[in-house]
Amino acid sequence: MNFRKVNRFLYLIVVLVVGFVGGLVASQQPFIRMVVNDPGHALFGVATPSVQTAVIDIVHRYTGLKPFMQIDSGKTHQIVLSDSITVIATMDDPRLPHSGRMFIVNDSRKRYQAAHELVDTLNRLGYHDTTIVEPDPALPKGTMLLVVSPHALPGGGIGFRPEGKIMKDIAPPSEAKFL
Repeated sequence: MNFRKVNRFLYLIVVLVVGFVGGLVASQQPFIRMVVNDPGHALFGVATPSVQTAVIDIVHRYTGLKPFMQIDSGKTHQIVLSDSITVIATMDDPRLPHSGRMFIVNDSRKRYQAAHELVDTLNRLGYHDTTIVEPDPALPKGTMLLVVSPHALPGGGIGFRPEGKIMKDIAPPSEAKFL
């Protein structure tokens, strides 16, 4: 029996198992999921900070999701929950939708195309109040595009943004408050 071949085989098995376990552990960490596999986010707006706290407390008790990160972008005051998707926020600007879903589109040209195609489609369906909003003027133009329509998407919006790096643009690690 060739022990050199056996040792290489065992070494390969150990490396694969350690890599698999490491990947599994990393995939369960909220920050790593946001950066490595950013699924976008779902924002739910609430009226006041006290309502925000109450909603988060109840969600935590019944689902186990807990506050993970706090982001103040100026117009919105957001708490990201530990699933890295759910955001409970209060808004200073009443024109911003109070709920919505941001989808990941990394290519800026395609991001514009997606937003404009949604606006055109809703206009063709008779919703002529549909517009594109860039909710955070601090971000570079075209980074985050939000389609709003008071009648087609009452109280909400559908947006398109690049993955991962936007978190650094909205709240650099020095400004994001991990909870």
